[in-house]
Amino acid sequence: MFLETFHHIVAFIQLGGILNWILVGLYLVVLVLAVDRCAYFIRTGYQRNRLVAGIDSAFFASISDNGTDGQTPAFPWPKHYAKSQPVRMIALVLEDRRSTKEALDEAVDREGSAIRREMDRGLEALSVIGNIAPLMGLLGTVTGLMRAFHRIESLGGTVDIAAFSGGIWEAMITTAIGLIVAIPAVVFCRVFEKIVERRGEDMGYVVSLVSESLHEGTVENPRAGQSRESA
Repeated sequence: MFLETFHHIVAFIQLGGILNWILVGLYLVVLVLAVDRCAYFIRTGYQRNRLVAGIDSAFFASISDNGTDGQTPAFPWPKHYAKSQPVRMIALVLEDRRSTKEALDEAVDREGSAIRREMDRGLEALSVIGNIAPLMGLLGTVTGLMRAFHRIESLGGTVDIAAFSGGIWEAMITTAIGLIVAIPAVVFCRVFEKIVERRGEDMGYVVSLVSESLHEGTVENPRAGQSRESA
């Protein structure tokens, strides 16, 4: 049963020629990129409300003025939050808190750019596939129609409606497959771009919160706190 279905699918794809196989290859690329990006965003996921609430409570309310209590709270989130983009930015700011403002800003920009490239990985490929797949499908349809009309010409202009209709049907297969490839590529690309945009905004927001606190001298270096605790 499975082999029979597989043979039918292969025969259907072969009706459109080599372009159909190229489109099938692009479809597999879309699936691989989509799975990779889904796994990445799930692995680095977080709840924004919980993240902001943790900053407000642990990094501000629980620390006395100028950190004179000598206590530095650990990150108030689950361990997997450490992989999230905003928490990585917070860790960077706290680690480099004693640097000059210019050096800290440079480090934040550099790390932010690296994280943004990490989040954007594969999205350009999805966008390109979403744009070219329908055009490749249309190209296959046009070339298929050209073959159908050439066949009519070779027969001296005699039109066999059944044969001509079959030729058109085969020619339009590539357009259908092109759309099948393009639609999920565009959908995944837009969804991932929205996630990247939202997380980029969260990164900027948490950096501004922690940087403002550092400027006011209300957040203590976590490594210094850990050293005192171990002592």
